[in-house]
Amino acid sequence: MDQSATANAALQVGAVSESINVVGQAAAVDTRSSTLNTVMNNQMMTDLPLNGRNVLQLLRVTPGTLTTSGTFNQAATRPEAGNELISASGGRGNSTTFVMDGGIHEDPYTEVANVLPNPDAVQEFSYQTNNYGAKFAGRGGGVVNIVTRSGSNQYHGAFFEYLRNAKMNARNFFAPRNDGLKRNQYGFAFGGPMKRDRTFFFGSWQGTQVRSLPTGLTSVVATGPQRRGDFSSFRQQLTDPSNSNQPFPGNIIPSSRIDPIATKVLQVIPAADAADGLIRYQRGDKQTDNQYLARVDHLFSMRHQISGRYFFDSLKVPAIVDSANLLTALPDRRWQSQSAVFNYTLTASPTVISNTSLSFNRTSNIAFGPTQFPGHRELGINVPTMSAGTTFRMGITQYFSQSYNALYRVPRNQYNLTHSWTLIRGRHEIDFGVDVVHEHTILDQDFLSDGNFTFGSRFSGDNLADFMIGKPSAFSQINTLYYNLRRNLYGSYIQDNFKVNRRLTLNLGLRWNPFVPFTDRPANQFSQFNDAAYRAGTRSQRFPNLPPGQLAAGDPGVPKSGVPTAWAVIDPRLGFAWDIFGKGKTSLRGGYGRFHDQMSALTYNRQVTSPPNSVRVDINAPFSTQDPYRGFTNPFPVTRPIASSQRFVFPFLVVGYAPEFTYPNLHQWNLTLEQALPASFVARATYQGSAGRRLFHASELNAAVFGPNATLANTDQRRPRREYTQVTYAGTYGYANYHALVTSLERRFSSGLTVLGGYSWQKSLDILSNTAFEGNGNAYPFGQIEKDYGPSNFDRRHRLTASFNYMLPYKGKGALGVIASGWQTNGIVTLQSGGPLNIVNGVDISRSGIGQDRVDIIGEPKLAGGRSRGDQILRWFNTAAFREPTPGTFGTLGRNTGRGPGLATVDFSAFKNFVMPWSEAHKVEFRAEFFNLFNRANLSNPNTSRINALFGRITSAGEPRIVQLGLRYSF
Repeated sequence: MDQSATANAALQVGAVSESINVVGQAAAVDTRSSTLNTVMNNQMMTDLPLNGRNVLQLLRVTPGTLTTSGTFNQAATRPEAGNELISASGGRGNSTTFVMDGGIHEDPYTEVANVLPNPDAVQEFSYQTNNYGAKFAGRGGGVVNIVTRSGSNQYHGAFFEYLRNAKMNARNFFAPRNDGLKRNQYGFAFGGPMKRDRTFFFGSWQGTQVRSLPTGLTSVVATGPQRRGDFSSFRQQLTDPSNSNQPFPGNIIPSSRIDPIATKVLQVIPAADAADGLIRYQRGDKQTDNQYLARVDHLFSMRHQISGRYFFDSLKVPAIVDSANLLTALPDRRWQSQSAVFNYTLTASPTVISNTSLSFNRTSNIAFGPTQFPGHRELGINVPTMSAGTTFRMGITQYFSQSYNALYRVPRNQYNLTHSWTLIRGRHEIDFGVDVVHEHTILDQDFLSDGNFTFGSRFSGDNLADFMIGKPSAFSQINTLYYNLRRNLYGSYIQDNFKVNRRLTLNLGLRWNPFVPFTDRPANQFSQFNDAAYRAGTRSQRFPNLPPGQLAAGDPGVPKSGVPTAWAVIDPRLGFAWDIFGKGKTSLRGGYGRFHDQMSALTYNRQVTSPPNSVRVDINAPFSTQDPYRGFTNPFPVTRPIASSQRFVFPFLVVGYAPEFTYPNLHQWNLTLEQALPASFVARATYQGSAGRRLFHASELNAAVFGPNATLANTDQRRPRREYTQVTYAGTYGYANYHALVTSLERRFSSGLTVLGGYSWQKSLDILSNTAFEGNGNAYPFGQIEKDYGPSNFDRRHRLTASFNYMLPYKGKGALGVIASGWQTNGIVTLQSGGPLNIVNGVDISRSGIGQDRVDIIGEPKLAGGRSRGDQILRWFNTAAFREPTPGTFGTLGRNTGRGPGLATVDFSAFKNFVMPWSEAHKVEFRAEFFNLFNRANLSNPNTSRINALFGRITSAGEPRIVQLGLRYSF
């Protein structure tokens, strides 16, 4: 798969009585392609210890990759998808393209992989991580190409069950008890002939049941005295913002000043016993997943072949909440995923092959909010309620927060048609073809429809005290949301793998791949913010009541998609492969390619939350939690779609595309030296790099101007464009750079041993690592964001991964043979250095209205080595090395300058095979798998907010040792 092999055989004329035996394997040195590519075969997928049997975990063991955390928190994304974001060659976490059985296999909403079949249903997959060919559009990360299993002339299959139980597992380092886990995963895979030599079938089913009660959840809440208004333990003097900032004597808030809304909320929030307010609590988890796959292959003749495959997956996660703890509130969630593909292959001649593929993907998610807790209307908050049920949204910065919708529905479809030809003409192997992708996403939800409260400005001197006296820093409300996004992505390519001579091959490719944004039918809910139009006083013609500068899709000069389509985009792919000595054992390969990203449907979410696509209210420092609209206009209810005559409430937050918006460019290059070694090993040393230019980015265009009387309460009055609060300026002005030295050692299956290992020294830098227009993530406003240039959020300077499968060679007889033979061991080892730490102030000391200020550095952040683990947990870095910046400044410390704890895990499994007496092809296999075998406490990053009571402290860790037992019958 996605690889070329060359075997040079020297034959001599022999006598009639002589015979020639070919023994061994061809060397796995690549002498034909510049692409960096790793192939994972079926044995690696079924035998390596994969936590959850998710084949995408194998992306992590590919040399030259980085694991990233999800930079989006979307309920539409399946629980496991956010953990499988992989950066290839410095690409962002969602920049990898996924293809299964020749068709695109992705979620167009977030550009992550659609659900994949279990390992027993996958034949193999490849991961191309740098300079992939012109056949694939890609998004500047990598390409994962998956092939499902098919039947053959022999019946083959397997029945399996895997079991986990908390009694076999270790306890999480920070948990007071184990999580009560009960997990069963079971199913079968079966394939064979329907008509020998002509028609073959394959089918698979896997069911998963999970029950657990995790205890590692943490939050900072009010202590018993604080719930009564007693903050006397605070060193900082608290003041009353509703009484000319007069101090609360003894830091005790009188009972008459305690907000009744806060009292009701705290009735369903546990009280803290510890003085720092830290509590640990548990929340039940229940998951039921079933997936089915069916595939049929048919050969009409050696020239005409067809195949069809259908895959279905259903995951249900009902809400299990503690009615006495609002922090456990979760919605009932359901996901369904479907995938179908049809392939037709025509072998027109020995040198001409054509393939046509038609595929369909559908992913849908629906969530209903919990009803066990009082929502805004039940709490008695005086706001219009537009949701379909009960909602709650409050966040106390540095303390606790909770938010959920009454309804959340995001169905999306993806269709893909590809047609390709491969021609062999002398020394040229020419591939060319076309492909079309149609994507469709619907968003239907009541996000912020009953309002959202933030307590983050410390009006009284502390955010929890602000909550107790009912003094929010901000209130927002939006009408219910709906959009209907569609687009067609077109592409065509030509690739010529030109064998210049026996030792040198050139890879020359061009791809036409226009940049095409989505359209919203029929409402066209996109807008631009044009600062030149603002200064000129130009208003929207579609929505004349908008303030100047905010222009809607369809206005003169503004495309219906909000940003322009770029049709004349042609990306080159250039490379070479040189067989240095002509023996197929040493090669030098290198290449360069240009790629570009496409906008995911997720990037349009914030567009639909701001005028004119919605009517929203943004109130800075509202009167109270109970009555936030006092002194402001309540515009609700409103019609949808928004009428052109709609009047908007000023000032409001706006998310507008930049008029100069264009397509991102991503450049990749590599140079690789590859050498065959004895015992079927291959060693590689690679320099790989990438440069992202004009990347998707969003920052604050309307930052408040600092002055002598600047306060958090008058932020909006100090903004240069007074009709607006925040102006999220969404454009293509981001940039990133990546360089790496990657060494790897590989041994394909030989003499019972498979090995894949690699060490990477790599450095990834950018000004923001987000995968979508998720808000103003920079500390600095637009025009100064280059000061945020620093290590990427996913940067890991050192990373070592290794995997192996080893079949013990002993084959004894008798009782000893039964016991000692048939053993196999497998393992995955991961070692990596710590990730970046971004030390922030925790309060908007710059008074810019952005709220991402960092700190001033006044000492050495690193503490002396040799400290105990307990000391490291309590204080990972020197908290005294940082101080709050001078008002009006953003802090002298750079972005992501600290480093958190590293990671080291060993996953190991041991199998014992029992061959059945009636046939060697039938066997029963007992498996014991150990994830985090040595039960290492892989500490999470510490708290990085200076004003937090837990500043510098680590409160969580990765999974402990987990034991899984399995039983398989295969034939």
